[in-house]
Amino acid sequence: MYIVPVAARLKNVTITLDHKTADWLRVAAAERGISASRYVSELLQSRMTDLRKYNDAMRRFFAAKPLRFEWVDGRRPTRGELHDRGRVR
Repeated sequence: MYIVPVAARLKNVTITLDHKTADWLRVAAAERGISASRYVSELLQSRMTDLRKYNDAMRRFFAAKPLRFEWVDGRRPTRGELHDRGRVR
């Protein structure tokens, strides 16, 4: 049985950066001891994970049934009652 190394399954892409961004990328990657390619890969994977989690949370939130409020005495409060701050002071 032959197992394909992980590196063999990676896809090469070319990106174009301005000089300032490319310099920043090289420094940031060097500070972490990884290649610029690995840095961009990890950055994109992190972004994908964050977006997936956010979208899952949004889907769960909107899938939930809305809350049904029970008003005191069966009536809604007036605008004045809602904004009356005298009781707070």
